[in-house]
Amino acid sequence: MGFKERFPRWITLVLAIVQLVLTAAIAGLEFGSVYYDVAHGTIWVGFWAAIIFFYTFLMMFIITCCCRGRCCATYILILNILSALVAAVIIYFDVYFQNNLCQCYLGTDLCCALRGINSFNSNYGTIVQNCTPITINGQQTVIDQCSSYPPTSKTPLLKGQLACAAAMIVTCGLYVLAYTFACLGICFDKNSIVTNNGSWHFYANLLFIDQPIGTGFSYVNRNHFIEELDVVAEHFLNFLDRYVEIFPDLLEEDIYLADESFGGQYIPYIAQAILEKRSLFRLRGLLIGAGWIDPISLYNSYLPYVIANSLVKNDSELYTNITRLVALCPDILSKQVHIFVNPCFPILDEIIYNDVRRENNGECINAYDIRLNAKRPMCGMTGPSELEYVSAYLNRPDVMSSIHINGKKSE
Repeated sequence: MGFKERFPRWITLVLAIVQLVLTAAIAGLEFGSVYYDVAHGTIWVGFWAAIIFFYTFLMMFIITCCCRGRCCATYILILNILSALVAAVIIYFDVYFQNNLCQCYLGTDLCCALRGINSFNSNYGTIVQNCTPITINGQQTVIDQCSSYPPTSKTPLLKGQLACAAAMIVTCGLYVLAYTFACLGICFDKNSIVTNNGSWHFYANLLFIDQPIGTGFSYVNRNHFIEELDVVAEHFLNFLDRYVEIFPDLLEEDIYLADESFGGQYIPYIAQAILEKRSLFRLRGLLIGAGWIDPISLYNSYLPYVIANSLVKNDSELYTNITRLVALCPDILSKQVHIFVNPCFPILDEIIYNDVRRENNGECINAYDIRLNAKRPMCGMTGPSELEYVSAYLNRPDVMSSIHINGKKSE
């Protein structure tokens, strides 16, 4: 069950409608409070809070009809948390003003002169006259008569607004709970499926091939593992020949080969074999992510890369050690080049285990993403964190059955 299924439309629709009603009630009660006394016992919180509530429930309606992804839901989550905090502010002021009906924040003269809106059409002139400065003990002042005639009519409105604000917090909390339930099933359940809106299959026909033989779900006796790259390429050509017998449309499609890491060794050999021996295939390009292609270029790129990304200090002992290893490497590579050159490989180990951000904390740099921490001894070499969930999903019996995996393994 995916995120959308765990987060049905009716939940956001109901909550949006309730929040709309509560927003209207909060703003209406604030208007009633201002009508009785525009200055005392109010900070007009219902008006400015309603702006935030309005935007929140509007976005709730939008997520109900148009944007069903987790990114949109997360954005609405933030808005609901903000709305809950604003509702808590309303509750605070409503409780405060119930006990301080004559509290006014507009200054002495305005607080004295401004009363209920109805006073503008009746006795406003008398109120202004009463607020004319008088001299008491040699000082000019005005007398705000609110304490003698407090706007007690506000009290029921303040209580009603407080109740609506509390209900708003409840609706925001319900959204948070619904979001958490939907997300927990996705984020922590290894058997859940998440729709990737940026998936490649929206733009191309994807064909995943477990090669060389013995990797993934492919299997073979251990004494038949392939050790030469040109043999890997020949096996791949044999696969393509069999594939087009069943799906001849492949000959009409543009083909791109993609792989990562050590696949940087396989892909160039396979591409060369296709170009030289299977010219009918329309090979258009290669995609190699973090590929181990050319040892000479890779070994020589480590030090400039870590300096550019501030992973090593120029005046550090680590820099000296890496520089020494880098100096030895070209001489060895000038004599013979293998896929891995043991005297050169410690360059990467020195960086991963000892970079400046992880001194004395028992961690190491993530080999796949320098922005992340990693645990020793693998230091991220096991691959991206999502790989754990992909492996769990692909090893489900129903999934293996649907892609015709018989469960055999290399022996």
